[in-house]
Amino acid sequence: MRIDEIVDIHKDIMTQCPFSDDNEELKVKREAFGAGPLKIWMQRLADCAEESGTDWIAGTEDITIADLVVWQLLTMIRTNDFSFIPGDYSDTWPKLVKLEQTVPAHAVVKAWQAHRASKQ
Repeated sequence: MRIDEIVDIHKDIMTQCPFSDDNEELKVKREAFGAGPLKIWMQRLADCAEESGTDWIAGTEDITIADLVVWQLLTMIRTNDFSFIPGDYSDTWPKLVKLEQTVPAHAVVKAWQAHRASKQ
C-alpha cells in the first residue's frame, strides 16, 4: 500500500506540474506550484520517509520502485529540470536528501548507471 501511495504522489507531481511556452507565465505558475501543491506532496513524501523506519521510503528492507521514482523526482529538482523550482528546494526535508544519496549508492542502481554509461 505505501509503495502505491508514493508512486501516486510522484505521478501527481509529474502530471500536475504546470507548463507553458511563455517563460514569464511558466515562472509565475511554477513558483505558485512550488509554494503550494509541490510543497504539500514533498511533505507527504518526507513523512513517508520519516515513518518508514528504514533507509527506504516505503519502509521496506530493500530498494523498491517507490525509492526510484522519488530519487528521479529529487534528481530532476536538484538538476533544475523543473524550471523556476530552486535546485535546493528539497533540502527542506532531510529524510528526502538522505534518500537522494542512498538510492544511487545501491548496488543495483550503480550497476544500471554503469551499464548506461557503457552505452553512451
